[in-house]
Amino acid sequence: MINKLIYLLDENVLINSCRDIYPPKRIPEFWAWLGHRVGEERIRTLKGITKNLKHKPQPGRPEDELSLWIRDFEQPLWLEDPDENAVRRVLHDGYEVASIEDSVGGDPNDVFLIAAASVAPEERVVVTMEDPHRRAKKGRKRRIPHVCERLRPRWATPYELLRELDFRTSEWRVS
Repeated sequence: MINKLIYLLDENVLINSCRDIYPPKRIPEFWAWLGHRVGEERIRTLKGITKNLKHKPQPGRPEDELSLWIRDFEQPLWLEDPDENAVRRVLHDGYEVASIEDSVGGDPNDVFLIAAASVAPEERVVVTMEDPHRRAKKGRKRRIPHVCERLRPRWATPYELLRELDFRTSEWRVS
């Protein structure tokens, strides 16, 4: 059976891939492959994440490469935000806090990303570069891997994503 998982990208995957690992001008194949997987509905993220990553050009500061890529794939990237009950479950059972303001510095994106995966854990995987060995494993300082392990949606590293979706710099295109 063909793997039909949907991989939900954390903000840090896109930032670090663009800045440090696969700069678009040096490894354009990665960004073409990623766009192809977006078109296949295998790669997704949340509207709030794309909003954080998209920068408008300003005088003397052109739009960065990640912003340009997001503009091309923005709406196909979006997965619907999870319902309120899923978000509450992540806050209560995952972070053990009462509100988003009490979790991860008040940034809702991690909470919403985990909640979106929790809605269909057999079909969705959270992809993050967060190190499960760093910071506290309790309360609001929990990292995405810690919360996913508590709530059971699967999480993966970007490198696991590349292996599972068979990224290659050549011969990845479907004939």
